[in-house]
This record gives sequence, C-alpha cells and structure tokens, in this order.
Amino acid sequence: MSAAAAIAAAVIAVAALYFTFKQASSAARQTELQQRIHEDSAQPYVWADIRLHPQHGELLQFVVKNEGPTVATDVHLTITPPLRAGWMLKGTETDHGPHRQNNRFSSIPPGREMVWNLAVSHAIGDGSGPREFSVTVDVVGPYGPVQNEYVLNVDDYLGVAATAPGTVLGLQKSMEKSLKTMTDVIRKTSESADP
Repeated sequence: MSAAAAIAAAVIAVAALYFTFKQASSAARQTELQQRIHEDSAQPYVWADIRLHPQHGELLQFVVKNEGPTVATDVHLTITPPLRAGWMLKGTETDHGPHRQNNRFSSIPPGREMVWNLAVSHAIGDGSGPREFSVTVDVVGPYGPVQNEYVLNVDDYLGVAATAPGTVLGLQKSMEKSLKTMTDVIRKTSESADP
C-alpha cells in the first residue's frame, strides 16, 4: 500500500509542479504586458493632420502635435507625395512644413502644437493634384523609436461644416452683458460720489 501511496503522491506532486509552472509562466507574461503598457504610455505620440482653422472655418491648417507625456526627439515627418507648395498661404513658406516631403525636428515637447496655414478648402479641393497623402511620423522616445503611419485624404475635408465657433447671437449677448456691467459700475460710482 505504501508503494501506491508513494506513486499517488508523486503524481500529485508532478501535477502540482505543472500547475505551478503554468502560473509562473502566466505571471511572467502578465509582468511583460504591464511593462509594455508602462513603456507605451510613457512614449511620445506625435501626429500630423489637416484641420479646419478654429476661427476661420474656410481656411485649412496643417497641424503637427505631440499628445504624449514625454519629449519626442529626432522627429522625422514624411508626407508622400508632398502637399502642393501652392496650398501654402503666400509668405508662410519655411524650411519646415507640409509642402516639403521630409521634415526633421530636433524635438517636440509634450503639448507642443505647430500649425501651418494652408489655402482655403475650395482651393485645395479644386480637383487638381493628388488627393491622398501617406503620412509617416518617426520619433524617438524614452523607450526607443515609435512610428505612426496613416493616410490623409483631402476629399474627407470637403463639405464639412466651415463655421467658426460663436454666432452673432453670442456676440450680442456678450455685448449686452458688458453693457450691463459698465452701467452697474457707472451707477455705483455715481452713487458713491453723491454725498
């Protein structure tokens, strides 16, 4: 009977060893995943896009921004094909910007947003030239290189609401509020001046 008990104990020990190994492997994978999540969340996230100007709805802008929590270094922005130079507003052409195929920036700190004014949307959507642009953003963060690749399609921007925030009614209410405040100040000043 003791031989059977010893065999049973050995089988149980082997089974326990197997499940212990599985748990240890699962814990190691979980630790690796948590480390990866930590590193990814600490990396810079730099993007480039064509956006409507917030105050002048017809005007388009090319925007590059670092939305990540850390500094992006050795930033390389590639736009293929490059946006047409004619899309840049006169006098805004620089050594960097969307009209160049390759743009390099030494660094982009967290929250920095760089904006280039483009032409009005109907001039960009005139039907001539390329409609799709491949964007590749390569940066180096604290845990190594990061790459984002995507396509911008000009046709996606045509026909969107081109209204600036605010309305004439909002302006009227703001002016009425200012007038009331000024009237109150004048009234209180004249009351305090009267003996």
